[in-house]
Amino acid sequence: MMVNSVSNAGKLSNEFFLKNHIKRKAVLAMTMIAEGFDKASSTAFISHLNSSQLSIAELKCFLTLFADQDLLVAHHSHDLVHQTANETNSCTVDLIAYLQSNNT
Repeated sequence: MMVNSVSNAGKLSNEFFLKNHIKRKAVLAMTMIAEGFDKASSTAFISHLNSSQLSIAELKCFLTLFADQDLLVAHHSHDLVHQTANETNSCTVDLIAYLQSNNT
């Protein structure tokens, strides 16, 4: 997981609570998509996708805060995680729009 490369380097590697928090948010974003996909209705899937978006937003927020506090060493990894989070969020937005348009 890309979040590991960010959280296990530099000053953040010594911050157990903080690094585990961003790992949980990354995992939660992925699992909410998977759980939603397994639901029987589009409405439930959309709800899970919305929850995934919240976790992604929190992950990006924490990464920005950690970078501002110089807790991150691997700025390239930080940028890659941020970019992947943005791409995942964009995909969930598109999927929600698709599900809503076909849920008539």
